[in-house]
Amino acid sequence: YFLLMKLRAAFLFVTVTVVVLLGVYQFEYIPDFLMLRGAPKVVVHVYETESSFTSLMQSSDTADGGVMELDSTSSPTPSKSETRSSSTTGSDTPSPSCSHSEVPESATSSPTSSITPSISELAATPVNNAEDSSEGNKKYSFDVSLPTQLEECIIAVIRFRSESDISYNDRVMLLEKLMVNITCTHENSEFDFTRTLPMISASSTTFKTSFYPDASTEQCTITPVALDDSIFLSDTASVTLPVNELPARKMKCYQCDPLIHQSHIPIANNFLLQDDNGTLFMEKESPVIQRDETLVLWIVPHPLTRKLYPDVVKTCLFNAWLEGKQVRQGVQYDEEYNAEHGGYKITIVGRDATTMTLYITLNWVFAFSEVESAEPKPLLTSYFLRHDFSPCDLERSEISTSRMKVTIQAPEGENDFIFPEEPRKCTSASEEGRWLNVIPRTDDCYPPYCSGDRFSTYISTMSWQGVEYPWLWVPYDCHYHYYNTSDFKTCAKEKNINWIHIMGDSLPRELAAYLLSQNDIGDTSKFEDFDMTLEKSGVRVTFLIWPYFMTIGSPEPIGDTERDPEFIRTILDHYNLRKNGTSEDLYIENFRFTKEKETETPDIFFFNAANAYSLYLQTKVGFRLFVEDFCESAGDVFINGREGGGKTTAYWYGTPYIHGTAHAGSEHITQGRNVQFAQIAKPIVESAGIRYWDNFDCTQMRYEESWDGLHYLRGSLMWNGHVASSYIQHWFNEIFGDCTG
Repeated sequence: YFLLMKLRAAFLFVTVTVVVLLGVYQFEYIPDFLMLRGAPKVVVHVYETESSFTSLMQSSDTADGGVMELDSTSSPTPSKSETRSSSTTGSDTPSPSCSHSEVPESATSSPTSSITPSISELAATPVNNAEDSSEGNKKYSFDVSLPTQLEECIIAVIRFRSESDISYNDRVMLLEKLMVNITCTHENSEFDFTRTLPMISASSTTFKTSFYPDASTEQCTITPVALDDSIFLSDTASVTLPVNELPARKMKCYQCDPLIHQSHIPIANNFLLQDDNGTLFMEKESPVIQRDETLVLWIVPHPLTRKLYPDVVKTCLFNAWLEGKQVRQGVQYDEEYNAEHGGYKITIVGRDATTMTLYITLNWVFAFSEVESAEPKPLLTSYFLRHDFSPCDLERSEISTSRMKVTIQAPEGENDFIFPEEPRKCTSASEEGRWLNVIPRTDDCYPPYCSGDRFSTYISTMSWQGVEYPWLWVPYDCHYHYYNTSDFKTCAKEKNINWIHIMGDSLPRELAAYLLSQNDIGDTSKFEDFDMTLEKSGVRVTFLIWPYFMTIGSPEPIGDTERDPEFIRTILDHYNLRKNGTSEDLYIENFRFTKEKETETPDIFFFNAANAYSLYLQTKVGFRLFVEDFCESAGDVFINGREGGGKTTAYWYGTPYIHGTAHAGSEHITQGRNVQFAQIAKPIVESAGIRYWDNFDCTQMRYEESWDGLHYLRGSLMWNGHVASSYIQHWFNEIFGDCTG
């Protein structure tokens, strides 16, 4: 499959190159998609390296610091209404294959018009309507630049430019006086909306704002507004533009799920960045910190956004990370809104000496809303269903001052990268570290970066996307060993590990799936039950979902309701975990299969509560009851061993970082609730002798490696996932300790 994909890509590259060269040579014609901004056409997003989906080429308009955008001179594509009209009249001309003007049903799940904020509360009559609007009587004068066309998924930018510099204090004041109103319509009137876009200071002379037309928009009216009679705008007339289809020249179908019509929530670029002293970053400044120094920043809503959405801005969940050519480092962020600072705290700790880009995204609004409650359903504002990369995947979710450069300096005489004085192997799955791109992808592992086999372990061979990544997760104090099947067999025998039982939902199932692929077993079905002794390692691996909680079809939320404690005890006894010889045949009624009684006991019990389903179906109260019931039923068997002799090592899998919602209708699967559930489970299971493990740190900055926002391993001809393979190997380092094979 991946070979065919590579051949297809190579053929496309050669074809496009030949066509372009012929066009340039014979007709002196340069296609639109090759033009750079200021040429004057433009616009495709360019990735700097094959390993970085987030290193998107930025606009040459450095004063504004904006992303690349459609220039007003580009050739227009058909509007959506024109496309529909031609299709209904029997035209043979197909609409662009990337069109997705049909709005999914899920887009209508949240109310809009009934609670859409109004700017009438912010000021009386805009200056645009004042009789005396001559420039000579004004303190501030701006030349207004509006889009001349709109295209789906392409950023639309509005700028107000001043001929003279404006002081910082005046720019802060003007944040509350300058805005743009957009009113968009759709053939389905449910998606009609009006939204206020606050202007953001991009430099001492320029204010800007932007939005992404999407499948919920067919026509938009854009109106510049000033709320003070000391401000002159060169153009206060509204412009009404159709939203054209996604450009056919785009080589990939970008699936930007509708978002802009959700006018009861702010959009990402309505948020700003300020320092710990309350000073706003007006431009994308470049702070410099020393190794081990801490830089505290605050994500704060734009002043107008705070007035328009006073309660909603307190329900947001952001993500932040640093990314450079050789390093990807996580950034600490607070989930809770800080009333004193009026925003969300992020903390950068200086580690490896390099310059990196700070990315900050708005991932959810109403991120902590409870199931079966009157609270608004969580709204995903970043990565979305049918995870497919596009301009919207990252840029649409970035706050206005995202992509600020941060430089970290090391003391004189110290290495740029942090390593232990003497290389040592990690023996914990949860070592603090960062992703490094230092060793070429084709080179073997060597300390202090890693040891073992990075190829047969799928660390560096193939991502689920078909991308070959050089990145390695390297802890600061040790290095991970990558266990091939021979190493696994040797160490399992040394540690007397003969049987690993896995229980949960699709996230713990990734461990079983990975072991299948490593043992050349091409079963990529979504199995509910699995039992096999792996030929290459000699270890028995079994998997079972949580029956009666996970059901065929569409399970209904159970809220605070307790999951049957008796069934928990039945599971523990079926696997002889509390006492030897308690196993009986187990009939799983809702899946109609029988588990025959067991004569042995798993050496490792790797499980969770079916966490994704728990987030989807349970409240925090209901989840806590399950965790407490399980630990009370198990007693001290994972501390002191079971009755009759023997002891099983148990691991609670806390799941990776959640970047998006995998399935329609499961909106409550959010990273915000994921963190809350982890905080509930960790102290309870650890008190029962169960080791807790999650992968938040190493997955926080790797959104492009989660194929649906939730899962990091994907099955095609085999199970693939560069990041999933990495964190599963990290766990092997814990269960095998000092053994390397």
